Amino acid sequence: MTWALADQLDVVARAPGELLDRLGPDTRRTVIVLPDVRSEDVAEFAGKLAGLAHLRLIVEARTGTAPHEALTGRGWAELDLDLEQWTDPQRFEEWGAAHPPTFGVDATA
Repeated sequence: MTWALADQLDVVARAPGELLDRLGPDTRRTVIVLPDVRSEDVAEFAGKLAGLAHLRLIVEARTGTAPHEALTGRGWAELDLDLEQWTDPQRFEEWGAAHPPTFGVDATA
């Protein structure tokens, strides 16, 4: 994961510590997405990345897992997609009706 992330950010790093060392002085504003984190080590690394002020992180971890526990309590915003407000089919239909797709063929052309 480290080398792939480093490659995407156009830096050279083979280990998490090296990546942190390279990203620290590189002040480009960057958003990093870590989907489906299953390792507590990766979650801890995400915590270290979050310490860099110019980085924003989106980290996905299943509730009740060790990675989720490692990420919880750090004062970060947490969106629990299992909550009813995010899974209510009627609300989704209402939202869809209020926001029709804007792509496709223009019928007036």
